Amino acid sequence: TAQQTLRLLDRNWKAFFRAMKEWEKDKEKFNGRPNLPKYKKKNGRSVAIFTNQQCKIKDGHLSFPKTNLKLKTRITGKLKEVRIIPKGSIYV
Repeated sequence: TAQQTLRLLDRNWKAFFRAMKEWEKDKEKFNGRPNLPKYKKKNGRSVAIFTNQQCKIKDGHLSFPKTNLKLKTRITGKLKEVRIIPKGSIYV
């Protein structure tokens, strides 16, 4: 998951620099100057990304590495990745 987090960070910075180039060319496309990607606070929550090599689907349950946690799912077929996203007081 650390590698996926770094990939996400890299993607965010590249998008920022692309937006800055576009903003320099045509400021009418934007509401304002593009902002730098934000970092989480020390106790902030962030997205957890697991690859298909880390998570497995077996008998309709999604299992996570190094835990006994199993989530019931209707997903069939192969996984590409699993994202756990914090929304308010829950995770989606």
